[in-house]
Amino acid sequence: MDPDHGNPGAYFIGSISGHWSRTITTGLRGLPPGSVALGSTTLPPGSHENPPGSKVINVFSGVRIGPAPKGEYVSELWATDGEETQSMPVRIGFQDGC
Repeated sequence: MDPDHGNPGAYFIGSISGHWSRTITTGLRGLPPGSVALGSTTLPPGSHENPPGSKVINVFSGVRIGPAPKGEYVSELWATDGEETQSMPVRIGFQDGC
């Protein structure tokens, strides 16, 4: 990403598999300075197994990435049912010439 411009309309994708009895909410945290999370997927109670060949339930998290100094930033895409929270790293890189 260009350090001088960022990206005003980006999103990150994760996937959920398994069974849950409570609503799952998702979001982003630890974004680069000047960036804003725009909202994420909410999944009602249900289940989804992810064996080979099956469709994945994707969760989307929108973000407005602001200008930032060159370098790599590690944020997190998280999902929680209110009792357990899981997350995955999201790497956002800024360099000249993008």
